[in-house]
Amino acid sequence: MPFASQKQWIKTHPRRSVAIGIGIVILLLLLLGGGGDDLPAASDAEVKLKVAERRTERYQRQVVVYGQTEAFRDVNLQAQTAGEVTEIVSPEGSRVEAGDIILKIDPRERLEQLKQAEAVVKQRSIEYEAARKLTQRGYQSEVNLALAEANLAQARAQQKQIQLDVGYTEMKAPFAGIVDRVNVEAGDFVGVGVFGLEGSVARMIDPDPMLVTAYVSQDDWAEIVKDTPVTVTLPGNREAQGTLHFIARAAEAASRTFKVEATLPNPEGTIPSGVTAELHIPANAADAYLVPPSALSLDDAGAVGIKALDAENTVRFYPVTMLDDTAEGMWVTGAPSHLRLILEGAAYVSTGQTIPADRVAEGTPAP
Repeated sequence: MPFASQKQWIKTHPRRSVAIGIGIVILLLLLLGGGGDDLPAASDAEVKLKVAERRTERYQRQVVVYGQTEAFRDVNLQAQTAGEVTEIVSPEGSRVEAGDIILKIDPRERLEQLKQAEAVVKQRSIEYEAARKLTQRGYQSEVNLALAEANLAQARAQQKQIQLDVGYTEMKAPFAGIVDRVNVEAGDFVGVGVFGLEGSVARMIDPDPMLVTAYVSQDDWAEIVKDTPVTVTLPGNREAQGTLHFIARAAEAASRTFKVEATLPNPEGTIPSGVTAELHIPANAADAYLVPPSALSLDDAGAVGIKALDAENTVRFYPVTMLDDTAEGMWVTGAPSHLRLILEGAAYVSTGQTIPADRVAEGTPAP
């Protein structure tokens, strides 16, 4: 696997990368003879331990996943009436408000048709009023009144349809945003949904806020919370702050990962849509120790843990759970809140063994 691909896989599967690190440590422990307490303990003269007072710290690891930016709204506009494009009012890159005109289509005979429809409505209205009065006086049957009412309704429906068609000759922005693409020019003929990219005449985006979409593992899903502040690293190592506003409740069938979305304020439109983004999501905090890999041991059952000395210098083993693997060391949880951690030599002593005081070197306590 290429190095870049390995790096991205590790970022997308942080828990698995920790597990790989743990596996390497366990293998080293086994090779060094630290694979459990069933091995003969070293003599007191051979035991040389370095220990240090340690207290748990509140640690919050970061779930780091790769995703991409997406505009908050992104729509392809299609013509809703046929005709020749007469003018591009808002060219590509224009900022528009909802209702602003993007382009115009020649209305041609539609305006004359609208006048004719208005005249028919006026005529049908007069006929209906006359029929109503005659019916009230008993000079005409209810059937004739109903027919006049139906004719009026039909005329009004035709008028409304033509009004809509005339309105469609001015393509307007459905929301405030940016005209990202115009696929036609003045003089092009457009039909209803049959021009340009998949029928698109123009494309509009709303870049504020900008979305960052990514996918987290099943383990990480249980440790993140909606509305958490997040950090996003964009191309060029540019960082932006945002909020985790969506966490899917159903996993993707193929990958068993969960979709997450973060929002980034983008009032100036400086964050583009469709670029790679590295999303850093704080996970649930836990009381943990930062320990060097050399401090990890295995018990007889193969459980990973740390060894410490009690007040009588007796070796104690505490199983731990790995939280994170960092450049400074490994964060682990599960041990008591205060202990004398064996930093060096843990592989050569057994649980229950008492170490003479002159063979114990006290290290510098953690800050």
